[in-house]
Amino acid sequence: MATSIEAKVVDGLISRFNTVTLPSGTGVAHPNVTFTPDGTSPYVKLTVAKNQPLSARLSGGHEPIRMGMLLAVVCWPVGDGIGAASDVAQSIRDKFAFGTKWTYSAVEFRIVDEPMVQGDIVSGSYTEIPVVIPWR
Repeated sequence: MATSIEAKVVDGLISRFNTVTLPSGTGVAHPNVTFTPDGTSPYVKLTVAKNQPLSARLSGGHEPIRMGMLLAVVCWPVGDGIGAASDVAQSIRDKFAFGTKWTYSAVEFRIVDEPMVQGDIVSGSYTEIPVVIPWR
């Protein structure tokens, strides 16, 4: 179990992602957890990127406001079209809609801007559709 605020931030974002309903057989590549795609099954690759925190008060000495992006890349086998992958990207976007708030292990999260579903990128045996989720 995470004890530091930095670890709780990562766990809170991943915990929220884990409530997304994915199609049967769709794997999830969590940050720094061994995952080897088989080249034929869809999966979602997660990355937590942190930006410089904001100081909550001018005087300092208080916990800063952390912020960053959760990047969820929908990876779909090449040749299977992008319709189903786009549906998965949309369901991820919906779970993290602008204005969404939740608390995880006493840490409050807010989605501070509209998540963006990017265009598809063909990379090897997968087509990738990035979903960029800004959080604070």
